[in-house]
Amino acid sequence: MVRSGGARGSGYVLGGGLVLTAAHVLEDRERVSVQLPYRAGRVPCQVVWERLEDGPRGWDAALLLAREDLSDGPLPAVRWGRLVTIRPCPAQALGYPVVGQAGGDAVSRVQVDGRVLPESGRDRDRYVLVGDAGAEPREGALPWGGMSGAALWCGSTPGAVPLLTGVVAGDPPGWHHTRLEAVPAYVLASDPVVRELVEEHTGRAMLLEPADLQHLTDRTATPRPPRSPADLLRPEQAVVSFMGREDLLDDLTRWCQPPPDRTWPAPHDGPAARWAWEQNLVRARLLTGPGGAGKTRLAAELAARMTGLGWTAIRLATGTRTPLDSLSQVRRPLLVVVDYAETRTAQLHALLEAVDHDQVTSPVRVLVLARAAGDWWTRATEHPHSRALATAPVTPVAALHHTPRERAGAYRQALGHFSTRLRRLFPATDWAALPAALSAANAMPALAGPEYDTPLSVQMAALLALLDSSDSSDSNDSNDSNDSN
Repeated sequence: MVRSGGARGSGYVLGGGLVLTAAHVLEDRERVSVQLPYRAGRVPCQVVWERLEDGPRGWDAALLLAREDLSDGPLPAVRWGRLVTIRPCPAQALGYPVVGQAGGDAVSRVQVDGRVLPESGRDRDRYVLVGDAGAEPREGALPWGGMSGAALWCGSTPGAVPLLTGVVAGDPPGWHHTRLEAVPAYVLASDPVVRELVEEHTGRAMLLEPADLQHLTDRTATPRPPRSPADLLRPEQAVVSFMGREDLLDDLTRWCQPPPDRTWPAPHDGPAARWAWEQNLVRARLLTGPGGAGKTRLAAELAARMTGLGWTAIRLATGTRTPLDSLSQVRRPLLVVVDYAETRTAQLHALLEAVDHDQVTSPVRVLVLARAAGDWWTRATEHPHSRALATAPVTPVAALHHTPRERAGAYRQALGHFSTRLRRLFPATDWAALPAALSAANAMPALAGPEYDTPLSVQMAALLALLDSSDSSDSNDSNDSNDSN
C-alpha cells in the first residue's frame, strides 16, 4: 500500500526499492511511504519521477524509491507487455481498494480478475479491465478507491507468467464499478527517464512483449536467470556483445521497413491505398548457416530493434497444433521468426495462411532460420500458401571470424563478458583476475582449426577455459590452506 499524506493507493515493487504507482495518489510528496503486506511498519519513499496530466489521455503514473530494499532477496525480473491484437486478453490486478479494507491500518489485498478489451480506450491510450463482478460503495466511499497504482497483469496462456501491462489509474464513471482503467506500459516506456530508472533498479531493459500472443511465443526466447554456466551460451542470454554482423542486421532492418519515401497504409485508407503495397505487405526471407553460426542471436537482435521501432516481434513456438489465427488480428507491423524451419514446414505454411490474406493492412515479415536450403525449401515454396516463400531471398550467414587473429579477439572479448556473468553465479571465485591470465600468448588455444569457425565454438572455448582455470585456482587455494595448517 502507498500512503501520501491522508491519501492511500496501491503500488508494485519493480526491483530493489523502486515502486510503480499512480501519480494522483501522491497527495503530499514530502510524506510518502509504502507498507508491505508481509512486513510491519512503513518505509519512507522519495518521488523520483511522476507525471500527472488532465484530460482523457493524460498521464497518471509515478515511480518511488524507498530508503531501503523492499524485499529480502532478489526479485524475479519484471517482464513488460502490451496488447497488439483486438482480442480480449485475460488480466488481473492486485491492490488495496476501500472495498477490501479491514479497518484501521490493516492491509488486505484484493485480486480483481477479468479481461482487458484492447479496443476500449485505445483512442485515449488506456486499457480497460472489465471485472467478473462489480462492487458497491462503502460508507459513502467509492469501492475501488485505493486501487489506483496497482499493477495490471495480462497474459494469453494459462500457467504462463503474465506481463506487467499497465498501472491502474481509476474507476471510470458510468459502468457501475465494473471496470478499471490503466495507463498502458507502452505509454510509460515512451518516457526515457522511466526506461532509465527501470533498467537501473531492475537490471533489465524495459522491452515490451506481446501479452496477447504469449500462447504463440517460444518461451525460451525470453532470457531466464541462468542456473548453470552452460546456460550462458544460450543466444537469448546475449552474454557476449553483438558484433561483426552489423551490416547484415542493417540489411534485415531495411527489409522490414518500407522505403523511406513511402509509408504503410492505415487500416482506414481502403483497398485503393493498399493496392500499391499488396505485393510487399507480407514478405519472407531465409537465413541459412550451420549450428552455432549465430542465426538465432541475429534474429533476436533484429526483433529487439524492430520492437524499439514499434513493431510486434515474436519467435514462433514449436507447437504445430496451436492455432495461429490470432496473428491475423495483430494491428501493428509484425515480425515472426521461425527457427529450425526445416523441421516445421507444416507450421510455416499454417503461419503464412494466417497472415497472408487480402485483408492484411500492416506489414508482416517472416524470418525463416535453417541450416541449409535443401529439398525441404523447394517443397515449402511449392505449397499453395507459399507465395511469400516463393519470392523469398536466401541469405547465407557466413563465418564470422575468418582468421586466427579475429578469433583471438573474439575469444578475449568472450573471456571478459563470461567472467562478469560468472561472478554473479559464483561470487566466491575471483573471476576478474582470470581473463588477463588466459589471454596471454602461452595460454591461448590454437584457434586456426575448422572447429573454431563459428562464434559459438569460440565462446565455448572461452567459457571452458574460465571454468577449468577457476577449478585449478580453487584447488591451489585449498592446498595452500592445508599447508598453512
